[in-house]
Amino acid sequence: MRTLDGQTIKFTDFIGNVILVRFSRFTQADIPYLLYLDHLYNKFKEYGLLIIYIKTLAKKDMLSEIRTKIFRPIIEDDGYISSIFNASLGDTVIIDRDFRIKFKHNEFPNNIIYRQACRFLFENEPYNNELSEKELGNLLKKIYFINIRNNQQRIYRIQ
Repeated sequence: MRTLDGQTIKFTDFIGNVILVRFSRFTQADIPYLLYLDHLYNKFKEYGLLIIYIKTLAKKDMLSEIRTKIFRPIIEDDGYISSIFNASLGDTVIIDRDFRIKFKHNEFPNNIIYRQACRFLFENEPYNNELSEKELGNLLKKIYFINIRNNQQRIYRIQ
């Protein structure tokens, strides 16, 4: 497969990693999911998590705006890749280290993808992702988002 940047990607080169594949049209409604997956990648890339975005054909998208925030491979699909995965728009597929599809879900809640990624990344290792109430509270105080239209940062406060 070729990325939008002209690089050639072979899934078989990634055997031994956990691969998360997201099928998207890169519309405004999909931006929160894409940014979350990018955050997940940055958190777990050192443990072998890879993310590949598959752009399904669409007339209008926000790809140029999103590309300033997301730097993972994006592959344009004419329907062939979707048919191989039997995937539809909005599907997220997780392939485990043994190169088997282990999870497929459409329009997922972020916490499910987080748990599944941790499960397949750390299935042979003890991993404790439990936080104390104080640690969780400190993390929640740091939540913010960036409006990609005007690049302004906004803090999301939890009461």
